[in-house]
Amino acid sequence: MPDPNASLFHGLFRPFQGAVWLCGLSALVVIVVVLWVSAIVKKDNEFTQKLQCVQYFVATLLQQGSPQTPRSYAGRLLVSTFWFSVITLAAVYSGNLVAFLASSDRTTPFTNLEDVAQQTDYQIGTAEGGSPEMLLRTTEREPYKTIASLILNSSNIDILHPDTLHHLEKVFSASHVLAAFGYAAHLSILHQVY
Repeated sequence: MPDPNASLFHGLFRPFQGAVWLCGLSALVVIVVVLWVSAIVKKDNEFTQKLQCVQYFVATLLQQGSPQTPRSYAGRLLVSTFWFSVITLAAVYSGNLVAFLASSDRTTPFTNLEDVAQQTDYQIGTAEGGSPEMLLRTTEREPYKTIASLILNSSNIDILHPDTLHHLEKVFSASHVLAAFGYAAHLSILHQVY
């Protein structure tokens, strides 16, 4: 989730890194200067003042456009190239903004079976009488052996329960891990991270 305490100002600039913003600002300054020099050389009266050039390119950058267009071919080429750049930049910015607002920075407490075997914050359980229990009782491989000792030597009778739905309810309501066979025929781990 996006940080509710972060300022709106910071959130609007976060989709791009500082180097991208600096390059964009530098490109804007360079393009304004090039159009201004081009307008002076080609005697294009509409863009002979720096403020007119800045206003035109800022309006273009904000996708507002302007009724004025350069008369010289060099100015038109520069402006049309800048338009394409602005369209691309706006598409990338809006995509990054959506990704920033939609993504979360949550991390899972473990990513593999070794992490599950070493952790102490979560209870590990499995369905009694099924193939996961049989695998855990007969295996000699790590980390299955460590997980088996945590499940089979526990004094909590809910750890080895015949109903898988019971374990799933515990996963979503408490710090519980369910050791069960997945569709890929390996021991898969479900856990609650919310």
